[in-house]
Amino acid sequence: MNIGLLGGGILSEHFRFLCNEQNVVIKSFGRRHDEFDFIWDLARPFHQNSEVAIAAMENLDALVVFAGVSNPNVVESNPDYARKVNYVNTVELIRIANSLGIKVLFLSSVEVFDSPRPNREEDLPSPKNLYGELKARVEEELIISSAENIIVRTTWNIPDRKIWSSRSGRCPLEMMLTDIRLGTCKWASDYLTNPVSASDTARVIFAAIERNVGFIYHSAGDQVVSRYDLAISILQHSSLREIYEPEECLFRDLPISIRNSRAKVSILETTKTKEKLGSSFTNLPSLIDSSMRHMNAV
Repeated sequence: MNIGLLGGGILSEHFRFLCNEQNVVIKSFGRRHDEFDFIWDLARPFHQNSEVAIAAMENLDALVVFAGVSNPNVVESNPDYARKVNYVNTVELIRIANSLGIKVLFLSSVEVFDSPRPNREEDLPSPKNLYGELKARVEEELIISSAENIIVRTTWNIPDRKIWSSRSGRCPLEMMLTDIRLGTCKWASDYLTNPVSASDTARVIFAAIERNVGFIYHSAGDQVVSRYDLAISILQHSSLREIYEPEECLFRDLPISIRNSRAKVSILETTKTKEKLGSSFTNLPSLIDSSMRHMNAV
């Protein structure tokens, strides 16, 4: 099986590590591969490079798309650029790949939902922000373009291997620890999500490609946690626990920019994913312990 991998970051590194363990050939498209810069730079129109794109994707069985503007705040503040990167040119890439008989696995997000309850794989998207809206629109295109395309929605992915470094991308725990040190944030006890191990998400992606059937899968942990409780857990694994104490609040007390653009409840159900792929997810306390040890936050 030959897999093309578009994009970098924490998940990319964990997925590449898993593929190496399985002796699966990975063809990476990224900044370090100058000949493929056009495919990493999603702001550049693909139709101008279609012949190069076709040659680059030759002999691939699947293309995994992680690339895009991944920070919802950056998306909101740069809407035109974000639409071009996260939707227009991503869709063009999907169409090129599908025209070559290559299935696409697209990394989507819990941000496609704004619901007070956990969201199932079959639930229709209802995004609250532009980031989620663009993800949802790409999902629609994937479903229309090919029955073999795959969507994996996920929550916060926490690195749990030493292969991760601060240069790999945005780590939720590292960002939270920085905010705790700075004392610039309040932490809502009713602002909920279910974080997941990046290795678990990598396994969901790999199993979904192997299963070879188009479907929407969810990768999310079994334990739901508030931002406040997560901040407390991080400090318990850090030498900073005697110095800092997170300031607790409710979601309604957060800045209006957050309340207007983020769902209060960001939880994914994984029932059908477990049934179809046999997936399991790491216990949250063990995940936090592993991740903090790898961050050397002691």
